[in-house]
Amino acid sequence: MAVYTDRSRRAWHTLIIVVLLGLVGVAGLTGCAAAGAAAAPAPAPAPAQAPQGPKPTVVLVHGAFADASSWNGVVTRLQKQGYTVVAPALAMRGLSTDSAYLASLLGQIPGPVVLVGHSYGGAVISNVRGARVEDAAVVGRGQHR
Repeated sequence: MAVYTDRSRRAWHTLIIVVLLGLVGVAGLTGCAAAGAAAAPAPAPAPAQAPQGPKPTVVLVHGAFADASSWNGVVTRLQKQGYTVVAPALAMRGLSTDSAYLASLLGQIPGPVVLVGHSYGGAVISNVRGARVEDAAVVGRGQHR
C-alpha cells in the first residue's frame, strides 16, 4: 500500500483511478446534443453485463523526479479489479530516449491499452509514435503535440 505524504498526491492518484475506470467502462462515446437543442431524458440504465472482449492493459508512466513506485497504490487497486498493469521505470535520459523506450514496450503488449501519464509521463506519451499509441485510450497527454 502506498504511503502518501500529503493529501494532494493521494487525491491525484484517486482521480486517475476514477478516470481510468471510467474510460475502461465506456463501450463507446455518444454524440453531444446540438447547440440550443433540448436534451432528451436519459434512458433507464441497462442491467449490468459482463464487459465484452479482454480488459485493457493499463500502462502508468511516471513523471519527472519520481519513479515507477509512485504508482504502487494505483497498481494494487487496478490489479484487485482484474487489470494487467505495467508501470515502466523511465531512464530519464531525455524525451526522445524515454519515448523510444515506451514505444518499444508498447509494441510487446497484446490487446487494448490504456496509457496514463503524469506530468513528464504525459509528454513522453505525446512523443511516442506508432499505431499502438494512436489506438490507445490516453489519460494525461502532455501539451507537447
